[in-house]
Amino acid sequence: MTNDNKALVKSNARILLRRHLKEHRIKQQELAKRLGYSPIYLSRAINHNFSIKLAVEIASVLDLPANYFLN
Repeated sequence: MTNDNKALVKSNARILLRRHLKEHRIKQQELAKRLGYSPIYLSRAINHNFSIKLAVEIASVLDLPANYFLN
């Protein structure tokens, strides 16, 4: 991830995502299925490369504002 991406994705995006999933009783495996990703790919993307594209895709699938994970 470039420094530009890091600056645009909230530093606590992973925490926000995990909190939202827990509050709505959605498993990360279910989120991966909704996004069309393998659970392993999604886990690695969230933990190591939470990109702008991924942030917007997750927000869309979860019916969150597009900027939920973005600064």
